[in-house]
Amino acid sequence: MGKMRITQQDYDKLSQAIRELPIESILEDCKEMRYSLMATRWAMYHQANKPPGFAFSYLHEYLNDEHIDTALRKITGEF
Repeated sequence: MGKMRITQQDYDKLSQAIRELPIESILEDCKEMRYSLMATRWAMYHQANKPPGFAFSYLHEYLNDEHIDTALRKITGEF
């Protein structure tokens, strides 16, 4: 895995938001729908980025999807 381009502060916020999600339920749903690992990571990201705040939409101002996915791989690999 290459060097992450996400700032440590943004990584910590994203990691915390994903950890607060109902992970087991999301994993179960994604398995039922036969999601790939990448699709499962992004399902978690989109759950964390839901309205009203769209808390992580600003990440796209300085990161592309590959950069965000690198952070998601690291975060999801931690549990």
